[in-house]
Amino acid sequence: MPLLVIVDPLGFSRGWMGSAERYFQVARALRELGWDVAVVARRDNSRATEEVDTAFAGTVVRTPFGTVPTLVNHRGLGYIWWLARTWSGAMPGDDVWATRLARWADRYKAGSPLASADLLCAVTYHYWRTPMVVRTMAQELGIPYWIDIQDPLKGTTGPERPSLSDEQLAVLQDAKQIVTTTTTYTEQLRQILPSVADKIGCLRLTHNASTSSSTDEAPPEGRLVLLHAGYLNGEPNRSAIPLLRAMVQLYEDVPSARGRVTLRLMGEGKGMPEAAAQAGKLGVGSDLECLPPVRPEALRHYLDTADVLCILKAATIRRDLQIPGKTYDYLFTNKPILATTFPGELADIIEATGSGFAVDPGDTTRLASVLEQLLDKKLATGSVALERDVANLSPYSFDAFRGELGRVLAACLK
Repeated sequence: MPLLVIVDPLGFSRGWMGSAERYFQVARALRELGWDVAVVARRDNSRATEEVDTAFAGTVVRTPFGTVPTLVNHRGLGYIWWLARTWSGAMPGDDVWATRLARWADRYKAGSPLASADLLCAVTYHYWRTPMVVRTMAQELGIPYWIDIQDPLKGTTGPERPSLSDEQLAVLQDAKQIVTTTTTYTEQLRQILPSVADKIGCLRLTHNASTSSSTDEAPPEGRLVLLHAGYLNGEPNRSAIPLLRAMVQLYEDVPSARGRVTLRLMGEGKGMPEAAAQAGKLGVGSDLECLPPVRPEALRHYLDTADVLCILKAATIRRDLQIPGKTYDYLFTNKPILATTFPGELADIIEATGSGFAVDPGDTTRLASVLEQLLDKKLATGSVALERDVANLSPYSFDAFRGELGRVLAACLK
């Protein structure tokens, strides 16, 4: 079978969170399309990452070097190193890794998936060096490549037309396909890069059977349980503080509601201790639960025992070019979605599918009103289940995802 090799410096870097489920979707779709897959990623010896590497239905090759120097390869020190490089304008870790990959003598050694690849894919999180290196390797191997943009490429956002270097333009022009995860960013790229507009498309994520609600478990009676599963950066990015403030507002407006709402956060990141500290200050510490991340099969239990599934986008920064991957899992349940997000594509999807509520994170009054509405329904009927029209979900189905991925592969090999 033909082999797709994905070059991603941060592959599985957050264990079961982050992009892990996207890779499992890709592997399943590729298998059904008759392809094998391999991932080349940075050095990462964490237990969570090793678990995902083992479970992945493809080959995972880790380079002997990472995006962070060995001496500071610890959670706290690594973050300080990253901040220092950001403030100083030094080359980011992703680019450092890609540069070392280009110099790595063993990248084409016998048995390496790079040596037997039929197609390369460069995954980028804002930075250019990985696509540049993949372009060089594709030329050396005499095979095509495509670019998977997970975070908007540096220099391609904002009101100004981009001023890209000749090397950056060459990376885009030589790529057989360029995909993003949202139609908003796809259309923006097409407008600002007309010379490659015909190669730019949207490869949305889809839902995962492993995290779909499918058991007979039910949320506890008499309480409204809100669940957010995933990484929390903390303000001004992804933060639970807007929901905590809404809970306080609800309790002030409806005193009988106090103690009947639970916000359950499952994950990691600076936003977890931030939420715990803020909940204590606001007097709702007993209504907040902070839990570590779990494997997908264990996550299903928490999805089933929640009433409402939360999507938390940036608390104060307006970002319309990305949609959290969990959105697509949540669409295919009967749980209402509560998203704290500014108007944009995520809000449009929730509205179009009839899947719940999208509320400006700064609108505490509206958030409190939604919580009151949901709590009233829970207390009156014992459930807040919200059934979707299946036809409205078809653009986000696995079949749609596999079909679009097949189109990308065919266009690359044309």
